[in-house]
Amino acid sequence: MFMSGERNGSRTENDRRTLTQDMALVRRIALSGLLVWLVLISSSLAWNLHHMRSITHKLVKNTAIANFNKDQAFRAWATEHGGIYVPSNERTPPNPYLYHIPERDIATPSGQPLTLMNPAYMLRQVVDEFSELYGIKGRITSLDPLRPSNTPDEWERSALLSFEAGSRESFEFSTIEGEAYFRLMRPMMTVEGCLKCHAHQGYVVGQVRGGVSISVPLAPYYALESNTITYLILTHGLIFLVGLVGLFVAFQMLVRWIERNHEQREKLHDTLERQASIISEAVQTTRQQEQVIADQNRQQAMNRLLVDLAHHWRQPLNVAAMCMQELEELEQMGLLTKEVMSERIEQALAEIFRLSETITQFTDFYGSQQSSREDYGLRSLCEQAFKLASSGRAPLPELRCHIDPDLHVNVYRKDVVEIFIVLFRNILDAMQQRGLSEVHVLVRAELDPASGNLSVSVADNAGGIDNELLPRIFEPYVTTAFKSRHKGMGLYLCRRIVEDRYSGDMGVENSDQGACFHFTLKHVQVWGTGS
Repeated sequence: MFMSGERNGSRTENDRRTLTQDMALVRRIALSGLLVWLVLISSSLAWNLHHMRSITHKLVKNTAIANFNKDQAFRAWATEHGGIYVPSNERTPPNPYLYHIPERDIATPSGQPLTLMNPAYMLRQVVDEFSELYGIKGRITSLDPLRPSNTPDEWERSALLSFEAGSRESFEFSTIEGEAYFRLMRPMMTVEGCLKCHAHQGYVVGQVRGGVSISVPLAPYYALESNTITYLILTHGLIFLVGLVGLFVAFQMLVRWIERNHEQREKLHDTLERQASIISEAVQTTRQQEQVIADQNRQQAMNRLLVDLAHHWRQPLNVAAMCMQELEELEQMGLLTKEVMSERIEQALAEIFRLSETITQFTDFYGSQQSSREDYGLRSLCEQAFKLASSGRAPLPELRCHIDPDLHVNVYRKDVVEIFIVLFRNILDAMQQRGLSEVHVLVRAELDPASGNLSVSVADNAGGIDNELLPRIFEPYVTTAFKSRHKGMGLYLCRRIVEDRYSGDMGVENSDQGACFHFTLKHVQVWGTGS
């Protein structure tokens, strides 16, 4: 009970800490959402204000261009007519800069004096007298004006020089007499009608003679723009407030959801703790029962293993004993020769070596110490295993190793060699038992580049496996291990190696002429390509 109360106190403290952390996270999320919303609204407002100013400037420029075109049309009309005669008075005195033109001043039959107004004189008078009425100013100037009052200012001179360099327009936003203006200037090209007044200055048709500037006051446009800016600020402020309310509502809903979630979690913890003691007792009882069963199974497995080991060791020991006995009998009969002695000793040593290999198989598989994986050529391992398996055996099958020499696998070398040795020796045993001499072994390997898994098959034409034994071929406790082919601890350990160390699988099936063993090694980090 004391431990339970201690756990409850610890859990309550953890829940309280978790709730505090969750609330802090929600506040950070809410603050981040507010900042993101503020940045979005501010960015939208800034973009709209910039866009509004761009539209204002375009409107002002279009107005200036329209006035320029109107002035040009008026000047072109006057130029086509060679100017016009108007009554000479104080408002329109004779132009002293047209003195070189014949009939600058004439009179009507009634004696009314008339004076010639060239296009520039007409346009200047229109601009001077009506600019105050409409607020838009215009001016004709050039780098070599006839009238000193038409001398260009600094900006106009810069624009005229750019026209001579090929530019076709110049504009700027500036201040004239304390008021903001948009100034536009375009070149005025010399046409045939211009030469009447300006031929003595050396102008030719097509030459830039000067420029016409238009100055549009910005105050009316800025006033209209100001109204639009006020509207944009109000609408964006309203949208920001609506989003702010939405964020606040979402924040409150999230807080309530977290509180309810923590309440439900506490109730769930209480329920789980009540069930924990019941489950703990049941688990303890189950573990005790499982331990008893495991001990029984372990004892049975050990007994079966000892029986199978006896089967494996009996044949090599019997063969070795028979060889020694035969040597003794031949020696007594005086028939023992060096060749026979060498042959029987070699045969006995081979059987003892088989016995030693059986022990090595078990110690390698069940031992705790294993060498680290390394990269090996699969074809080389296959050929090494074939030499080891066929040592001292005759006749030998033909090895057809269809493995790419560049195919390498990252494995424990003894594992792969042991698997191949067991499979090759089964084939050699079948040849010996069935009296076969022309047998071939076909070895193939295929690589799956996507998964890095390697599939290997070993097929022969030695007659196959008895159908009764085929389903149980990988079982470790087949009692007829020495009466038939492909049985005993060899295949059992091979399958354990493939499954336990490489997460693979191993199987066998009969073909028309023999048996085909196949196994898969997973995650062997294959380098190169297999065929």
